[in-house]
Amino acid sequence: MSRRGALRAGGGTSLGLLLGASSPAGPGTGVAGSETLAACGGGPLAALLGGQGLDAREFGAKFDGTSDDSEALQRAIDAAHEQRRALRLPGGTAILGRPLDLKRRDVAIIGEGMTATALRAGRALPMLVDVEETEDRIVSPFALMRLTLDGAKVTERNLAVRYRHHSWLFELQSMSADVGVWERDCWLSRRYGCRAVDHRIGWHLVGANHSSLFEACTITACREGHLLIGNQGSAPDGNAALVLRNCDIEFGEGHAIEVAVAANVLFEGCYLGENIGGDVLRNQGFVLVRGGAFFFGGGAGLGIRPLAGMANLEHVSINAQAGGIATLVNLAPAEAAVAHGQVSITDANANLPVGGDPVLQGDPLARLAMPVFAPRLGRDWQGWGQNATIREERSPEGLPDGREVTCSRATAPGAQFGLRASLSATRWRESLPVYLACVYRSSAPWELRLRTPGQDAAHSMIVVPASPTRATYVNVSIMAPADPFSIIEAAMPATPGARLGLQEIALGDGAAFRTPAGNLKTLGLAQ
Repeated sequence: MSRRGALRAGGGTSLGLLLGASSPAGPGTGVAGSETLAACGGGPLAALLGGQGLDAREFGAKFDGTSDDSEALQRAIDAAHEQRRALRLPGGTAILGRPLDLKRRDVAIIGEGMTATALRAGRALPMLVDVEETEDRIVSPFALMRLTLDGAKVTERNLAVRYRHHSWLFELQSMSADVGVWERDCWLSRRYGCRAVDHRIGWHLVGANHSSLFEACTITACREGHLLIGNQGSAPDGNAALVLRNCDIEFGEGHAIEVAVAANVLFEGCYLGENIGGDVLRNQGFVLVRGGAFFFGGGAGLGIRPLAGMANLEHVSINAQAGGIATLVNLAPAEAAVAHGQVSITDANANLPVGGDPVLQGDPLARLAMPVFAPRLGRDWQGWGQNATIREERSPEGLPDGREVTCSRATAPGAQFGLRASLSATRWRESLPVYLACVYRSSAPWELRLRTPGQDAAHSMIVVPASPTRATYVNVSIMAPADPFSIIEAAMPATPGARLGLQEIALGDGAAFRTPAGNLKTLGLAQ
């Protein structure tokens, strides 16, 4: 069969066939068939997996759960490298009294399954498997497949890898170490069906691990962080072009995902955040979550903490385990004063309560909905004062494209001041709520209300809490009257020094959107 034919027959991944115990020649005679290797793309790894494999027991490894198999396994690894043959491990548990050294060794190590074959620390170790090179090697494949690395709670890192490219981890389980898998300066890596569980840090991509793929992997039950994507690689490209596809990151006390400045990663069809105690996504880089499910509210953390960079969620099912919109996207007040990250949410199916805190610290939403009833930018609103003298400022510091009014003095009891604009449409559907999202700051609570020229009476829509620093207010359950109005006002009591500023506002009803009311577009979070 040709390579193209094998690809057509095998679909996108023929890894299950690749790692079978038998070759076409018969049971036990080889590691993989040439057709299957071709279906998986060949490349540097194919040479390690083809032909007759070695058996670790032939070098004295016992896998009896009590004997120290370190020396026997090291002899087997060295022989497999020298002979360019795969190394097979039997079922059972090998105790390691020292790390296995894979540096400058191109080898494929294959067990009987992550529930059958285990390498376990026999004493305190810096790592179980050492692949931390000191010099870069462009073509330097290795593979660990179908086995468990058990740090026995006395190991610093189960697997440490540096300067190794084109490596494969397949159905590798890491458990019970301080850090599960640690990788730095490793390009074009492939991780399939792996699992990291019961660590302080589950998987740490320190930096420069670009163009790497994780597929059907699970990171769970980690105490501090599950997946850390850093920017401390030796190469200036950081962690770029990372892809996680159909992976689970869930059920743990720590944060789920942390992304550093300049790192960029795609999560495609992943299941993220269920029962995570910390933040689900702490972002300073560039993140795209496409499809899959995104949970938040499983603990005290936030769904997304946008410290810098941009996080985009597209076609995602967003599920609140507890809390409302302010638990999905927010910052602490101190973070909002310095953070400048943003979040864009488009075409998402939202399953979250209407209630909860409606105020988000800072301006974390990348785009508010297209305005329907009122001007979008605060600079297009005008200041006004009733028995009050005001001072206006267009695009003041901290409110780009906004307008801010400050009360200089009040000339009569009951004086008011604020901002107003003309409504571009004067009627909305009586059966649907009005949706509001606005970026503002104010020294006191203020009222959003509707008015008709020449009439003293105004209809109050909502009272927005005070926020001396820039904040985002979201409300999706405002019921507006059927009577037509032509002016919208933001109003607050006039006292000397009081101020109210609007940067951006989105106001519309369900008729403004072509998607169901459950969609996050109706929350005013995206166009």
